[in-house]
Amino acid sequence: MAPLVVTFAVLSISTSAHELAVVTIARTLAMLVLLPVAGVAADRVRPGTILVTAHAIAALSQSCAALLLHASLPKIPLLTVMEAINGGASALALPVFMAIVPAVVEDRHLVQANSAITMVRSAATIVGPLLASLLISSGPSAGLALNAALFALSACLCGQLRLGAPATDLSAGRRLIDDIREGWVDFVSRSWIWSVVFAFTLVNAVFAGVQSVIGPIVAVSHRGLGQSGWGLAIAAMGAGMFIAGIVMYRMRPRHPLVSGLVSATTIALPPLCLWAVPSALPVACAFLVAGIGMEVFSICWLSVLQFNVPQDRLGRVSTFDALGSYVAVPIGTSLAGVLQPIHGDLLLPLAALVILVSAAAPLIVPSVRSITANTWSDSIADCPEKD
Repeated sequence: MAPLVVTFAVLSISTSAHELAVVTIARTLAMLVLLPVAGVAADRVRPGTILVTAHAIAALSQSCAALLLHASLPKIPLLTVMEAINGGASALALPVFMAIVPAVVEDRHLVQANSAITMVRSAATIVGPLLASLLISSGPSAGLALNAALFALSACLCGQLRLGAPATDLSAGRRLIDDIREGWVDFVSRSWIWSVVFAFTLVNAVFAGVQSVIGPIVAVSHRGLGQSGWGLAIAAMGAGMFIAGIVMYRMRPRHPLVSGLVSATTIALPPLCLWAVPSALPVACAFLVAGIGMEVFSICWLSVLQFNVPQDRLGRVSTFDALGSYVAVPIGTSLAGVLQPIHGDLLLPLAALVILVSAAAPLIVPSVRSITANTWSDSIADCPEKD
């Protein structure tokens, strides 16, 4: 809900695409800058403390943004600052969400836990925009105020968490840069991690360009698809993610990374279908299947990562995974915007090919194929067992 509310809050002040981009990029840049520090904090500070702090900051920033819309002040620069603060709060919480699951769930239940989280998140991606649309009709400040209230409620709930202190705390006398370097060494020493992260940086970049730029342009230029058909396709993708959560809750793939990567090749279907059959029903079906595939991969990936990376390093290692995703999106969107007017006819089949090859490429790495459901870390020479 939050991104849509902020977008229309900016558009209520100015219809400039440049100013909207500035506000959006401010949030992303703040996340990219703070993620490495947040990864260290996730491994060194009590999770409840981080989550309460992050959600309290987010509640304050959204409250200020809501009040700002009614003040006679330069709104766009101040909204940019508020979104940067909100992005920093999100960065602070992100590694904790990754590390907290194996801290409260037994290893054998990680797939089910991540599947349940997926179902809740997918439902939120469907309900959130609908709720945001209703609130925006009353003015964007109402949506921002509700965001602030939800963040405040979340901070109160996180304050009830009773989790043990991390294995190493900030009082250990270690330098921040040393902790970041240790996380980087852990990341690059596991070929099954860096190969998948690199591959999906490409997948995310290309798919972001398709979803944010190329797809909407194709939709408005083909009467058989149109804006309503594009909305149906996005909703179908959310439904596919929810279905994946239900399916994976009952399953435990014997080769989780192999299963996840094969499923992820379906992400190539939307650009291929937009190119070959730009009509509402086929495109919606393609997005539905892609939604299932991307969430099957996500559940398998998160579960394997949480099982195999030592708990006291998981926050930092997962940070480098997140960096790949967050760097990819603005790059992919920007490139799509530049290339679409020049090579529009070639971009969609090329995007499908790049996604297909990138998703399948990590399968050539032996350690990716070696992870099995029996121990989730059998026969992986470069993957030490979780402490």
